[in-house]
Amino acid sequence: MNHIIPITLKRNFNMNQNAINQSRLEKRLLNQLKEALKVDLRIFFKSVRAENKKSIRKLGTYPTLSNKYTKKVEKILTKNHKKAIELFEKEVHKTLGIELTSEDKKKIKEKFLKKADKSAKKSAKSIIKTTRNNLQLAFSIALSQGNDEKKVKSFIETKNDRLLLIILSDKILEKLFSGRTLTIADVEAQTSSEAAKVEAGKQINEGLESGTIYKTWNTREDDRVRELHEELDNKKIEIDGLFETGGEKLSHPGDFSNGATAKNIVNCRCFLTYTKE
Repeated sequence: MNHIIPITLKRNFNMNQNAINQSRLEKRLLNQLKEALKVDLRIFFKSVRAENKKSIRKLGTYPTLSNKYTKKVEKILTKNHKKAIELFEKEVHKTLGIELTSEDKKKIKEKFLKKADKSAKKSAKSIIKTTRNNLQLAFSIALSQGNDEKKVKSFIETKNDRLLLIILSDKILEKLFSGRTLTIADVEAQTSSEAAKVEAGKQINEGLESGTIYKTWNTREDDRVRELHEELDNKKIEIDGLFETGGEKLSHPGDFSNGATAKNIVNCRCFLTYTKE
């Protein structure tokens, strides 16, 4: 009797054992990074909701969010980058069997954080822009709960009705921000962890007397992998190279520095492994 093995299992049988082990380790470390990021993001969005309540109560409208909120997000993302380099840098030289001096590790960290600082600023601006849009949307939806023009005007001008507007908009924001916390944590943790590994690999490569460091793209090899990344699975290139798929280029999973868009970044679970040849 012939037994049919599911495609997913067949693919997993073919997966390199080192990549399987690395996948397990990646998941554990990545989850650490994500959970820490979620905590900070929840605190941030809670402060935004508080600002929204304050603005509606005093002014009858949603807040525009000052630059201090952009700085708050930058601080959160920078903290995430620091944790990423601490967690993932050592895994690269362990995999390659190369010992690094304290000076080497310091250099890797400094170069990574310098690049990460630009990334944090860019991401923070994008996050705040979307957050402002969320505030406007929540206010508009809450305001539309009035069935007529008189009710809408009352919402804005009457303190008692402003309280109702606060309650309605906050419920909407709570749901919106809950989803965004998960999305941002997934994207930023993925991006920072893979960027940290690539930077470590580049620095190790520069110090080699012979040979070259290569990076290999790995998917999770399940039914959730997008077609664009199935094309990259097990693709190996030199450490300084770029992967190409769907007309976009990426240095690593989650990389948007070369113009990659959401189709290649959001919800990506891929990871890189490294070899010296």
